[in-house]
Amino acid sequence: MEPSKVYFFSAKKYNSLLAFYKKIIRSSDSDTFAKLSNNLQGEFLELDLLYC
Repeated sequence: MEPSKVYFFSAKKYNSLLAFYKKIIRSSDSDTFAKLSNNLQGEFLELDLLYC
């Protein structure tokens, strides 16, 4: 499987999971969740740069 396909699949999976967790905690602020999502976004940004 090509690396770009792996990346796009992972990004799609990540985005759907992130949306799901945001729905769960919509009513409350979670610093831990914010840090986790920022870390994940940073990892995907790095992957995006690798495949450009």
